[in-house]
Amino acid sequence: MAIVEKLDSAGRIFDTCVIGSGPAGLAVALSLEANGCPVLLLEAGGDKRRSQPPPSPEIRIEDPSVHAPLAETTRQRLGGTSSAWGTICVPYDPIDFEHRDWVTSDGWPIPYDEVARWYDEAGAFLGFGPEAGGPFVTDDGLVLGAGRLANRAPLMVRHRDRIRHSRNLTVLTSSPVTDLQLAENGERVHAARVRLRDGTVQEIAARRFIIAGGGLRSTYLLLRLARQWPQHFCAGRAPLGRYYMGHLTGEIAGITFRSPQEARDFLFQADAYGVWTQKRFLLRDECQRETRTLNTAFMLRPPTLSDPGHGSGALSLAYLAARIPGVAPIAKSTRLTLAGQNGTRGALHAHFANALRRPGATAREIGVMGAQSLKARLPILIPTPSGRYSLRFHAEQMPNAESRVLLSDAGDPADPGLDIRFRYRDEDFSSVLATHHALAAALAAGGRAKLDFYQPPEERIEAIRAQALDGYHQIGTTRMGDNPRESVVDRNCRVHGLDNLFMASSSVFPTSGSANPTFTIVALARRLGDHIARLS
Repeated sequence: MAIVEKLDSAGRIFDTCVIGSGPAGLAVALSLEANGCPVLLLEAGGDKRRSQPPPSPEIRIEDPSVHAPLAETTRQRLGGTSSAWGTICVPYDPIDFEHRDWVTSDGWPIPYDEVARWYDEAGAFLGFGPEAGGPFVTDDGLVLGAGRLANRAPLMVRHRDRIRHSRNLTVLTSSPVTDLQLAENGERVHAARVRLRDGTVQEIAARRFIIAGGGLRSTYLLLRLARQWPQHFCAGRAPLGRYYMGHLTGEIAGITFRSPQEARDFLFQADAYGVWTQKRFLLRDECQRETRTLNTAFMLRPPTLSDPGHGSGALSLAYLAARIPGVAPIAKSTRLTLAGQNGTRGALHAHFANALRRPGATAREIGVMGAQSLKARLPILIPTPSGRYSLRFHAEQMPNAESRVLLSDAGDPADPGLDIRFRYRDEDFSSVLATHHALAAALAAGGRAKLDFYQPPEERIEAIRAQALDGYHQIGTTRMGDNPRESVVDRNCRVHGLDNLFMASSSVFPTSGSANPTFTIVALARRLGDHIARLS
């Protein structure tokens, strides 16, 4: 078919209507298309990077210090957030799917293997080869996982030719869905109301609907439906909009390897398929159970650039350059910008000494930095003579019913806004600190490396709290489960009580895990596409 801005659908009933063309929507639409199922894909935004985004519901963030602005976390255009995400792909871990009595969740209603079997297909869709093997346990009892970087091209660019030449897929742009219409019995969605570019509203009928508009916007459509049909839809649906989760990220410690050579295994490396990968530390499941901590991953980042003790001539030159006004913004590196604002003049001599000590090595390191940052857009991360690096954590957030999104009571009741009440709990911060201590003990016992905290003990929790910010990973607000009173969708992502409405979004995840969600979002979307194709 084609990518269009107008649709002649008078009297026509589509087979499947997918709402949203981000990673989830595009993955499920192309899965259905490959199975010969006719699909209409609706996108609120346009086909161009600079196209004007459509009007959105008014959104109020209760605490902007913990939730990033939606202008940073979402995109309304073909391909959705795939035009802006960092492309790191990490599978969820088996423990994420289990019931853990110290976590306020019953776990997932499906086993890990039910998702993992779709990871290879998700990897192909995102632009890298098959998985290079699962995590493995090291001699010192830690688990090593790996993150892989997907193709940098936005998904609509990567799949555009297939979309344009498909006979089973029609893409309608500049068409935000304002609400869904139920049949008289309240058990099926009859149509989606779409606001077209010329301002008119059109009803589009379909046999089934899949909401894939991102976590918050997908939840918004369900909340509107629940308000319109409380007697059919809202009864016993307390979890809708609740359990809003993301992750905790930051750096509170440095790591120094016993052997600088050993650190190289944890830097970015190209695998046999030419895909950039990076190993990450995790605690063993047994250790997580013993310490009653949330799942947390650790990966290397550059050492403190303003401290010449790293011994790297290239990093010292990067720091010196960052001190020149206007240079750091050109590189678009937050780390360089902050480095240029820190440090003391007395350390400048040591930085010059690093750069001049091994000029040949410094030149080669600069070449590596340039190739990685400009071509692959990787963080600045090169070997250091000291074996010293910063340690970044990426931690699971505890499910919390009070962290939620809900329709706003302010303004026009016919066109309500959205209130975001995103909250962390004390357990989130204490778990991050506990996992650092457990990691430090394991590394020291194995003689691999040692951790050095940046803050004294009494300031570490506050340092974690000060770095806690999300809104990029919109997880949990339409959680998956078998019990309709405790979940919003079933194990096949179908909304409880509605025969033909499905969700393709990280909002169905019951837990957030230690991984960013895109890879698993796409795996679940491909699984959903296969399930619906079997129903046709």
